[in-house]
Amino acid sequence: MAAETKIVETSIQQKLSWLPKSKGKDYRVFKVPEHLRKVNRECYEPSVVSIGPIYYKKKSLKCSQELKLRHLESFLELGDRIHGDGAYSLGDFIDFLKRLEGDARSFYEDNISLSSNEFVEMLMVDAAFIIYHIMLRSPRFPPREDPMEKMMAWAGKVEQDLFLADNQLPFFLLNDLYLMRSHSYFL
Repeated sequence: MAAETKIVETSIQQKLSWLPKSKGKDYRVFKVPEHLRKVNRECYEPSVVSIGPIYYKKKSLKCSQELKLRHLESFLELGDRIHGDGAYSLGDFIDFLKRLEGDARSFYEDNISLSSNEFVEMLMVDAAFIIYHIMLRSPRFPPREDPMEKMMAWAGKVEQDLFLADNQLPFFLLNDLYLMRSHSYFL
């Protein structure tokens, strides 16, 4: 009897080890259920800019990639312009995000199908986009050209897309990257 118990116990322990580390109650970014989404897709799906992995590969949102890259470029140039070699490099930010990749993935309800490199690149581009977008609206931020000024038709839609429930990044990533950037900017 003890041998059979051990076999069943080992089998169950093995299956438990295959479970994702995060339990359902720990997820922070949920995909809006289809029954709600189909009532009015415009209320739940981004129309201009994808943030995070859920809509990352949606073809209709690829047009905003250039805007996000321009924000990333400005985000990186900000520290370089003020501090020269003392600023964090793109590589520093990527190394930082690589270390937090597992934690970031565990914030999403759905299993993320992006490779490690794709996921980290998406985190970097999207986080820099959000942070720089917010910094542009801060009175503490020195006047700088807004890459979105030439795309005024998008402005309201971008703001709306940034507040959608499943078009998000984990807040801790935004906070930590902002603190890294502001450290190199304000000190």
